[in-house]
Amino acid sequence: IFGIGGCMALLLVGFGLRDSIMDIVNKQYAEVWTYDAYLSINDEAVSLEEKMQADDIKNYMFIHTKTMDMGSEENVVSSTLFVPERLEDLEDFVVLQDRVSGEKYRLTEENTIITEKLAKLLDVSVGDTIELNFDDVTRYQVTVDAIAENYMFHYVYLSAEKYEQLCNEAPEYNQLYLKTVEMTEEEKEVFSGRMLSDDGVDSITYVEELRESVSVMMKSLELVIVVLIVAAGMLAFI
Repeated sequence: IFGIGGCMALLLVGFGLRDSIMDIVNKQYAEVWTYDAYLSINDEAVSLEEKMQADDIKNYMFIHTKTMDMGSEENVVSSTLFVPERLEDLEDFVVLQDRVSGEKYRLTEENTIITEKLAKLLDVSVGDTIELNFDDVTRYQVTVDAIAENYMFHYVYLSAEKYEQLCNEAPEYNQLYLKTVEMTEEEKEVFSGRMLSDDGVDSITYVEELRESVSVMMKSLELVIVVLIVAAGMLAFI
């Protein structure tokens, strides 16, 4: 009885892992992140605003991102600070919502939104305070106003106004998110060349390429899960 029960548990774990892992890719790159590409930019960007008026770009938004430690000295998690230039356009690129209820959250000038896994690792909930550790000396405390659905990496969302209020300086935007029309591979190459011709653009990344690379990694992991399922079935039969 215990042997068959253990084998059935392994089978359930195998099938559960397979279903949940494959859903992560679709949810993150289709439901949470809805932009099509992003540019890594530097302070030498001079003609990007003009290039954003092209017909193959539907919308764009400058973003300040910075990897830093969140939490306290006892519990620190490496996360990404995410500061959009225009709050009104954020929902066109990133969907902030409750995973269970589906309630949509809106980032305002004053509130702070963190992702679900980060909240779990820091053991905080709405109304609690977390610490943003910019470096060993510079640290700021913010109150968690909402916890949003997310499946890859950890994020803290702040407005540009909130960032300036904390740091006494405006954020320096180092990424440019894009919503584009559908393009073939040849059109993507032409588009990439046009963007990279600006000295202020360091690289361009397409979300579809990220999705495909993650899918390849997930498929190799799926092989391990299949072995687990088959082994559990054979063990149950024996």
